[in-house]
Amino acid sequence: MKRLLYIVIPLLVAGLTAATWLVCCRPVTFELPNPNLSGYPAFTRTKIEEALVAVAPDIAMDWHDLADTLFAGGFYAEAEACYRHSVTLNPSHPRFRYHWAFCLFSIGDIAESDQQFRQAIEQGHSSPEACQHFIGLNALREGRSSDAQQAFEASSELAASRLKLAELAIRDNNPDHAAALLNQLLKEQPNAWRVNHLLAVAARKRGDETSEQQYSAFADVLSEEVRGPWHSRAGIIQELSLKLGVKHRINVALEQLQRPQNISRVAETIKAENVEAWDPLLEDLLSNIDLAQEDRKSQVERLQRVIEKDGADSYRTARLGFTLLAQQNTAAAEHIFETGIYLLSGGQIQQAIDMCGALAELRKQADKMEAANRVTAWGEFLQGTQLLEQLAIPQAAEAFARSVELDDSPARSWFWLGRCRQLLGQNETAAVAFDECLTRNPHHERAIRNRHALSSSPAGIPADPAPVK
Repeated sequence: MKRLLYIVIPLLVAGLTAATWLVCCRPVTFELPNPNLSGYPAFTRTKIEEALVAVAPDIAMDWHDLADTLFAGGFYAEAEACYRHSVTLNPSHPRFRYHWAFCLFSIGDIAESDQQFRQAIEQGHSSPEACQHFIGLNALREGRSSDAQQAFEASSELAASRLKLAELAIRDNNPDHAAALLNQLLKEQPNAWRVNHLLAVAARKRGDETSEQQYSAFADVLSEEVRGPWHSRAGIIQELSLKLGVKHRINVALEQLQRPQNISRVAETIKAENVEAWDPLLEDLLSNIDLAQEDRKSQVERLQRVIEKDGADSYRTARLGFTLLAQQNTAAAEHIFETGIYLLSGGQIQQAIDMCGALAELRKQADKMEAANRVTAWGEFLQGTQLLEQLAIPQAAEAFARSVELDDSPARSWFWLGRCRQLLGQNETAAVAFDECLTRNPHHERAIRNRHALSSSPAGIPADPAPVK
C-alpha cells in the first residue's frame, strides 16, 4: 500500500501543478480581428493589412499599434478588442489603458470607459486632466450635470473643460459666470467659433441685445461654413503612417533638400531605406525632387499615380496642373484646374485661388471672356473666405464685391458681401446685398435672419465686439 502511495502522490502533485500552470501561467492567446476592408481606398486597406500581419501574439505594443490603425480606419469594435488585449498583456501601462478608455468612450460604453479612465489616472497617466474631461463628457451623456461639473472643474486647466463649464453655467441660468469663463477663453482663442457663439447666448440671457448681435456676427464669420471639409479617413491613416516610420525617411530627405547641391542624393537616401510598399507621402516627396531636377515627365507620372491611388486635393491638382502647363499641355492642365478649383481641401484655399488665376488666363487666351470672368469671380470669392478666416473684414468685403461684379449669379457671394458690410456697420449696402442674395435664393435662411436683424437694429453692428462685462 505504501509503495502505491509513493507512486500515486507524485502523480497527483504533477497533475495539480500542470493544471495550475494551464490556468494561471499559459500564454494569453487572442484571435486576430477580421475587418471587412471591401470598398476602402487601396492605401488605407494596405496599411491595415500590414498592421494585421505585423502583430506578434505576446507583444502588447503590437496589439496597441494595431488597435490605433483599426481605430483610425473606423473599425471601432475590432479596435476596442485589440486595445483590451494590449491591456491584458500589459495591465500596468497607463497609455494603453487610456487609449482603450477613449475607444470605449467613442463606442458609448460609459461605465467601462469611466472605470478605465480612472484606473489610467491611478497608474500615473501623463494627462489626468484629459481623463477627467472625458469622464465629464460621459456624465453629460447620462444627464448627470453635477458629476460632469465636478469632473470639468478637476480638469479646468483644459480650455475644452472650461468651455463645458460655461455651457453648464448657461444651462443653469448663470450667464454672468459663463461670461467670465468665456471672456478668459476669448483671450486665449480669439478666433474660436464656439466661444463667440456662447458669448452671444450669454448676452441674450442677460438681455444685452447689442453684445448678442456682435458676438453672433463674429461666430458666423468663424463658422465652419467657410473652412472647407474635414480630413478624409485616408488622411488619418496617412498621418498614422508618418508616425510609423515614414517620418524618419522624409526628415532625412528634407534635410538634404536644404542644400541644393545634395538634391541628387535625396532619391538615393529614400531608396537606401528599402521602402518596399508604395507610400503617397514618399511619392509626393519624390515628385518634388523631380521638380528640382526639372524632370517634368517623371513629376507628372508620379503626381498622376498619387492622385489615382490616394485621391486628389487642391495641393496635388495644383502641382499637376502647373507642371502640365509648363509642358505646354494646356488642354490637360485646363481639365485638371477645372476640377481642382472646387476641391477646397482643408488649409489649401490658396492653391485653389492660384488655379483660378491660371484657368482664367487660359480661357482669356481662348477668347472665352464670360467663362474667364466666372472663374475669376470664384477666385475672388475664395480670396474673401480666406480673408474672413484672418478677420480682415474690410479686405474680405472688397474681394466679395469684385466677385459679384464679375459674376452676380451666386447667392453665396452676395450673402458674404452683405455679412461683411453688416459687420462694418454699412447697413444700407448690406441690406442691398442681402436683398440680391434673396432674389437668387429666397430660402437662404441666414440671409433672411440677417436682413431682419438690419431692419430691427438701425444702429448696425460694430466691427470689433467688446467683452461682455
